[in-house]
Amino acid sequence: MKRTRFITALVGIGILLASATVAAAGNAQAGSAKSMFCSGCHGVDGNVAYLSVRMAGQSTQRLGQSLMDFKTGRRFHPVMNILSVGLTQQDMDDLAMFYA
Repeated sequence: MKRTRFITALVGIGILLASATVAAAGNAQAGSAKSMFCSGCHGVDGNVAYLSVRMAGQSTQRLGQSLMDFKTGRRFHPVMNILSVGLTQQDMDDLAMFYA
């Protein structure tokens, strides 16, 4: 009986973790729609348009963490700190998925 409950609990935890991962994933199409302000410096597809960082091809984790670091002030850039303040976690996930 205890073993059955334990296995059931493990399966339940696995399902919860899997669904949380799926829910946190970004949407590239939504990211494309949100990238209007980004494209002025980073280019339409994430390749440098003007003396800025190339975002195309970077990992979603790195892009998402960079946006969060700008939002929280952990990293400093006068433009990025201002633009990232209004981003939600979903916005950051979507943008990261679009540029990755």
